[in-house]
Amino acid sequence: MNEAKNIQKPTNPSLNIADVNGMCFFVGMHNKPQMKPLDSKTMSGKMIDAIINELPVFCTKTNLCEVDYFPKDKREIWAGNLMWSEKYQPTSDSIIVLLGGWVHKHFLLTNAKIIKLPHPASQFGNVNKEKYIKNAVDKIKAVLLS
Repeated sequence: MNEAKNIQKPTNPSLNIADVNGMCFFVGMHNKPQMKPLDSKTMSGKMIDAIINELPVFCTKTNLCEVDYFPKDKREIWAGNLMWSEKYQPTSDSIIVLLGGWVHKHFLLTNAKIIKLPHPASQFGNVNKEKYIKNAVDKIKAVLLS
């Protein structure tokens, strides 16, 4: 894993990475104190890891605003968008998975392929978590293969 951008290599052999282009970015809201974006120590991070493990493309876990608190100021959120775009530089082949209504509302769209999902923290119970993971994998694979 590349620590600078939190990149995870694909581990699923069912699709060949040569068959797909771009990269997949998972975008959460903001950092938890002393944790990476969508950190694997959290339930949300573990669910995103389970999704990533099923994808044949390089993935990275990010947050729209890289601050340790919930940003409310519109200028700060706008600046977060600009910094996110500059740091990750998505292309038209990129897939951006927006996690939760707040991110759906505040993410400034690019020419990348956008997928909107509920935030993983909204899923309670193992059955719902498994359905969420399967649904997310299916949506992302459909976009990858389109």
